[in-house]
Amino acid sequence: MPTDHTEKGFENAVTAHLLAGGYVAADPAEFDAKFALAPSTLVRFLQTSQPKEWGRLVAIYGGEVEAKVVGTIPRDLDQRGMLDCLRHGVTDRGVKLTRLLPPGDRPEPENAGPLLARESQDGKDVAKKAAALQKKYAGVHVLMRVYGPRSRGGLGFGPRAEPLEARLLELGERSLSAAALKGESAELLRVGHVNLVVAEVVQGYAPKKRAAGRGKAEWERDVANLKKASKDFLDAVKAADPKAVQASAARINKAYDSCHGFPATP
Repeated sequence: MPTDHTEKGFENAVTAHLLAGGYVAADPAEFDAKFALAPSTLVRFLQTSQPKEWGRLVAIYGGEVEAKVVGTIPRDLDQRGMLDCLRHGVTDRGVKLTRLLPPGDRPEPENAGPLLARESQDGKDVAKKAAALQKKYAGVHVLMRVYGPRSRGGLGFGPRAEPLEARLLELGERSLSAAALKGESAELLRVGHVNLVVAEVVQGYAPKKRAAGRGKAEWERDVANLKKASKDFLDAVKAADPKAVQASAARINKAYDSCHGFPATP
C-alpha cells in the first residue's frame, strides 16, 4: 500500500499514532478557544479520575461547578505554566486535583527513564528494568519527551537546558573541538546512557502489523543500530575523540529518523 504524502494523509497518520498511544478522539466543536481546551472532555476526565474531589467541588459550587472549575484551571496554567500544573496539580477552594493527565502520560521530575540512565552509567545492567518500563509509558511518544525542551518535561543539555534532540543533531553535523569535548564530556556521557535506556525500552514497541513495507524486523534492526551507535558514542566520548563522537552521533540521529518513519507506531 503506497504511503499517502498529502497533508490529509499526514494528519491521518498523526491521529492514528495518538489513538494507538491511548488518546481518545474528540469532537472539534467542543473546543473552547477562550480557554484553549475542551471543557466537556476536561470535566469528564476529572469526574472519572478523581470522583471524591469532584464531589467536594459539587458540594461547594452546586450547579456552577463545571464553569467554575473550567475557569480555575486555565488561570493556574497562565500563572504557573503547563509543566508545573501537570506535575503538581491545581487547587480549587481547598480541593486539590492532583491528576491532569492519565498516569502513563504524566511527566515526572525524576521519572524512571533518567534514573535508569544513571544506573547504566554506573555500569549496571538495566535491560530487565527497561523492559518493565514499557508498562509505565502509554506509548513511545511519552518516553521520547526526554529529548524535548526542559519546559515540556525534557532532560535538557548543559546550563542552557538545550533539548537533547537539538544537541544530538548539532553533534552529528559538526565536530567538537578537543577543548569543547572535554568540557561537555560529563553531559555527553549522560546523553549516551539515556540513548541506551531508550533503546532498551522502545524495542518492545515494535509494530504488530506491517505497514508501508515496515514491520517488527525493521523496527528491531533500527533499535539495534541505535544501541550500537550509542555504545560507540560513549566509547568516543571516553576516548576524547571528536571525529568519532560526530560519526556516532550522526548514526544515532539516522537510527531515530528511521524509527520515526514507522506509521502509527504505538
